Amino acid sequence: MPCHEAFDHYCVGACPFKQRREALLKLGAVTDPSCQADLQRALQRMKRAPKSDWQGLRVVKRGAHIETALWIEPMEGAIARLWLPGVQHACVGALLRDARQSVDEQGVALCHVALAAGDRHWEPVLVRSAMERLATLWHLNVTLSTPPATQTLETAPFDALEREAQLSLLQGVSDGSLDCPALLEALPIRTLLSGFYAGAPDAPRHWYRILHDGETAGVLLLAPQGPARWELQLMGLLPGLRGRGLGRALLERAMRLAFQAGARELCLTVDAQNAPAVRLYLDAGFERESEQWLYAWRQPS
Repeated sequence: MPCHEAFDHYCVGACPFKQRREALLKLGAVTDPSCQADLQRALQRMKRAPKSDWQGLRVVKRGAHIETALWIEPMEGAIARLWLPGVQHACVGALLRDARQSVDEQGVALCHVALAAGDRHWEPVLVRSAMERLATLWHLNVTLSTPPATQTLETAPFDALEREAQLSLLQGVSDGSLDCPALLEALPIRTLLSGFYAGAPDAPRHWYRILHDGETAGVLLLAPQGPARWELQLMGLLPGLRGRGLGRALLERAMRLAFQAGARELCLTVDAQNAPAVRLYLDAGFERESEQWLYAWRQPS
């Protein structure tokens, strides 16, 4: 596809398969230490992918030379992640229009990108490409010590549930959630569960069904991110049990389980607009370590 006529010596489109390496080296994540591990995991997953799965690698070419590139990484359940170029090339608008067309042609329901503080110059460019902001994400962490024992809640292994029961429980804790509601609306519950599995290589170890008075009350998903740093992937209660003070008890149980398993730091991500959850975490000693802005193209449901 030709680029804007003022730059008609450039072409925009799918990357030739043999030039993948050249194109991938143009991504911003290659030189961003905070993104390099995620990019390596994504590329490792793609090693056995067929050529057709690489249609999301889009480039601006001048003759045979690749000037810049972006990557629409295919993920589970018609979801994709957008990896942005390292620089805003003169043809970036045409490159993003081409990417949006590719997303539509591939039937991607949600294509998202999270901008860090150093990436905010991309915001007006993404907005012009019809991306919408879904959420402002706060990344919080806390140094763990022995939390008080919680008597009001019990745990049972999450994987004792059949898959359909797991999905039903996740759907229940997602219903009415204030955490990234636009994202939850766009993601099928099976895709959400697959994403949690992808983020925790040893899952469902450290995943729990929460019980209150012997009945299912919610879910707690924990995942080691290193020898002493753990992530609280998901913590949620069923709608009928919210607003009764059980959220603090559930958080204390999460902190205690992580500490007993060897964690000395617990991190999590929360929607900055979810005021009750933010208040709960800050009151428990969590501090904000970074912030991101989540943008996406999504198909009408």
